Parts: sequence; C-alpha cells; structure tokens
Amino acid sequence: ESPTELVLREWETGNSAVPISDATLLEILQDIGRPDVIQDMGLQVPELVHFQVEATTSSTIRVAWEPASQDITHYVVEIKPPGGAPWWSYHTQENGNRTFVFENLDAETECDIRIQPSIQKINGEWTNITAKTNAV
Repeated sequence: ESPTELVLREWETGNSAVPISDATLLEILQDIGRPDVIQDMGLQVPELVHFQVEATTSSTIRVAWEPASQDITHYVVEIKPPGGAPWWSYHTQENGNRTFVFENLDAETECDIRIQPSIQKINGEWTNITAKTNAV
C-alpha cells in the first residue's frame, strides 16, 4: 500500500488527526504529481552549492557543479549559442560524475549555459552562467 493510499484510507475512516512526517507528505505529493505544492511548502527543493566553468578549449566547454543534497536524482544541462539559437538540452543522471563537456562548439563563441537539478519529478531552479570558447 502506497503512502498516499494509506493516508487516504486513514482520512476516510476518520483517523486523519495523526500528523504525518515531511518525508511521507513529500512522497504523497510526488505520487499525485504536485511538485508545485512541494516547492510552495519548501519540503525539499533541489539546489546546487555551485555551478562553474571548469575548462575551455576552442571547441569545448566543461562545466562542473556540486549539489546541496545527496537526494538529487538527475540534472538537465543546457547550452545556448549566440544568434537566437534554441537551447541544446542534455539529461544526465546523478552518478557521482558532476561535470559535463559541451563539444563541437565554434571557436571564440560566448554561450549561455544553465543547469537544473531534480529530485524525481521535483525540479529545482535554473542556475545560469556564461562561457566563451578559446581562439583556435
């Protein structure tokens, strides 16, 4: 029986006065697809300690980050070249490797880069930086 079913059963039988833990409430809200309520209540919002450019070449930019919590399950890392191009999006699972290399970029090009950490279906805020590839 899921936490959501358990709480609903308790509520239906009139035993709903018992407080539930934040962890159970978080699981219930995730189960019913309400990440907005989770964030509004401040239960657990995925955050980063830092996000930075680690290295650049004439055709690559390597970024690195550190999560604020070990609960983060995945990240979306995006880069936007200049000139009105769309964001290029890459999804990466949390596996201890907290770097990402954007490849095949043009030399001497400034790009906007951003990352969004997530815990299951709960998305954190985007963190933005700018980086420029080196000259050839």
